Amino acid sequence: MPFILRSNLISFVLDLLFNAGLAIFCLAHFRISPELRTEALLLWLAVYVPRTVIFFAYRVYKMYPMHIWLKAESEADETIIREAARSAYESPLKTNIFYTFTFFALYGIYSFALWQNPQIVISTEALVAGGFLSVGVGLGAFTLGYPLNMVVTGPIASRLSLVMRQRGWEQPYAALPLRSRVLILAVCLTGVPCFMMLSLHA
Repeated sequence: MPFILRSNLISFVLDLLFNAGLAIFCLAHFRISPELRTEALLLWLAVYVPRTVIFFAYRVYKMYPMHIWLKAESEADETIIREAARSAYESPLKTNIFYTFTFFALYGIYSFALWQNPQIVISTEALVAGGFLSVGVGLGAFTLGYPLNMVVTGPIASRLSLVMRQRGWEQPYAALPLRSRVLILAVCLTGVPCFMMLSLHA
């Protein structure tokens, strides 16, 4: 199975399990009555499907240069190698930022759709608590997703870096300092418990 297909298939399964579990949790959090839960889940599905299509289309687009290089490898020219190296370096952070954005959009739109539904009664307090919870979970997803994406693309990035050094080419990117990476993850890790506590006390 091609790398790009295998990577995105695994990511999709993990994303589906994660978000389906969170959607079911939302039913209990918003105290939606059992007879309305099917309708609430259909609302979630109506938002989840287009959001997921958009996200994975973007992820495939960002990873595609690596796929092209893996197919060509020894026959790849300088342009293909440079584009693949840029993709291997940039895609973990950029796709993770985009994932977090689509995550917030998904649950923001879903919460608004539930609130606007005349049959489903949701209190303002529950919406505020749900908002804090979504931010906390979203930051947690970013914290886990960024290093996992780096693990996925790391071996390819190393191989490409070796090829470029052997040919005497400069790297097509400016390395993000380790201190900056640690700072980004530290901010997210600090935000997770803070927003979780705000959710509990909202």
